[in-house]
Amino acid sequence: ARMKEELGKKVWVETRVLAHAREEDNVFEVWLESYDIELLHSKKRALANNKGWTGPAVCDDAQVEYLVEEVRFLVSDEKRYSYTFNVDLA
Repeated sequence: ARMKEELGKKVWVETRVLAHAREEDNVFEVWLESYDIELLHSKKRALANNKGWTGPAVCDDAQVEYLVEEVRFLVSDEKRYSYTFNVDLA
């Protein structure tokens, strides 16, 4: 509801329910498929201490606010016409 309220027709929200998932599987993720595919929130990766994942496990009001702002940027023309440069120094 929040994404639709803030971004209107710029985003389409889809919910996928995995019938075989159990609550203890901690499968709650937020993905954005736009110019790139971005994983924005993952309860499973946060609880599993996944290397490289620094996001929180809980999707509280602060996290929802972060997600709205991140999606707003990721669907913007600024992002569309920019370059992403990743350097792995390891």
